[in-house]
Amino acid sequence: MSGIRLWAALVLAAVMGGTAAFGSLYDGDEAVYAELARTMRETGDFLTLRLSGHPVHQRPPGYPWVLAAFTAVLGESELVLRLPSVVATAATAILLGSLVGRLAGSQVAGALAAVLFASLGMTWKYGRSVESDPLLVLLCVAAVERLVAAMEEEQAVRRRLAMFGALVGGACMVKQVVGLFPLLGLVSWIAARPGDLRRLARLSPWALVPAVVVWAPWHIAMSVAHGRAFWQGYLGFNVVERAMRPLLAGTPPWYYLQVLWKVEGPVLASVLFIGLGAGLLRRSTALVVAIPAALALLAFSVAQSRVDYYLLVVTPFLSASVALLGHERFRPRARDQWITISLACMVAWASHGLPSAVPLERSREVRAVAEVAGAKARERGGARLVVVGVQPSAARYYSRLPTTRLLLDEAAYLRLAAIDVFAVPSALAHHASAVHACAWLREERTLVLARPCPDLDALTTAGCLGETLGQSGSVVLLPVK
Repeated sequence: MSGIRLWAALVLAAVMGGTAAFGSLYDGDEAVYAELARTMRETGDFLTLRLSGHPVHQRPPGYPWVLAAFTAVLGESELVLRLPSVVATAATAILLGSLVGRLAGSQVAGALAAVLFASLGMTWKYGRSVESDPLLVLLCVAAVERLVAAMEEEQAVRRRLAMFGALVGGACMVKQVVGLFPLLGLVSWIAARPGDLRRLARLSPWALVPAVVVWAPWHIAMSVAHGRAFWQGYLGFNVVERAMRPLLAGTPPWYYLQVLWKVEGPVLASVLFIGLGAGLLRRSTALVVAIPAALALLAFSVAQSRVDYYLLVVTPFLSASVALLGHERFRPRARDQWITISLACMVAWASHGLPSAVPLERSREVRAVAEVAGAKARERGGARLVVVGVQPSAARYYSRLPTTRLLLDEAAYLRLAAIDVFAVPSALAHHASAVHACAWLREERTLVLARPCPDLDALTTAGCLGETLGQSGSVVLLPVK
């Protein structure tokens, strides 16, 4: 059955890797992470993350370090930038199978968990993207697997706990708070087996010291170099503010349940009907994986900023819960039939839902237009690229020019990233806002990359856009999606 886990991982990696090169980087995190890694390589500064030359303190450097290493060895391209996520996702499938196999005492259950994880829509959507979450998921699953190995076998307990601690430290270097997710596995283990509490307390230094060794050096260096500004961005903005108010559009507290039901309906239904319906969860080894998933889901739902990819760290543990509950629920004679039916349902669900939810082709429009815009700006001696109606991230990455997003009535966006946004105070009348914006454009040597939108209409109506750009640049219009 370990062969099934390996084949699931290989098929997953082959299909995702074969489609990872398609299309431009998304105008958001993909382009941001790519620029952070490029700046690291070009400047040689691997401590401070920078965008357009400005320090960015919102993120740990673990994932940009991985991207910088991959692109330094293999060259910079969309495929290479997405390759770490492909590798991490395939490795997660293998480790998840090992974790579930240990808990169930059955390689069949492990193989089922690996195949189930490989068939999930969230796995396919983000397992081939330039996002930090697939690497985070790998480290979290690996940490919980090492914890279970340490608790279930007497041999090499200290070494396995040390690996657990190092993996938790590594996860916190990818995402500063969510990286603590494996500690929920520790809580759930104690809930399932209270008798191990004293043993864990006695051995805890073997996990704590490696975690601190991995986590502390960079944080100390940043504290010395940037002081209070580092912690304000690192925890103040990126954690506290996101938890207290929506990052972009507001969503209801049940947002993640909606996403799970829409994208991973059979998985959620299996957990509910097989586990809770049969009343097995109280005495099930699935507690070890179900409790972390439930607690994380609760914490994410309470926070005000909700994004679907936050769920990635939950999905492997949902897959593990289904495999463990099914293995415990059915008698040995019925397990083969149940597993066969389950695998067939997974394949059917994946083949039905994935093509529409995760298109294999991505547009190269952003890259092509941004590269042309950057070339035109340099020809005119332009010092800056201004985008209207689009995000600045991909345009900045592909044009290699300082890029600013111009907003006329959304000054609240200033709190997101001041280096990316020039927002005219919304208290001004709309016409006055446009005049103010054009006055700012005249002070810069700019080229405007725009998609038709109300802000662009307002600039044109103000009667100063043509004059401004006639002196210092031109307008490149993106087609309407």
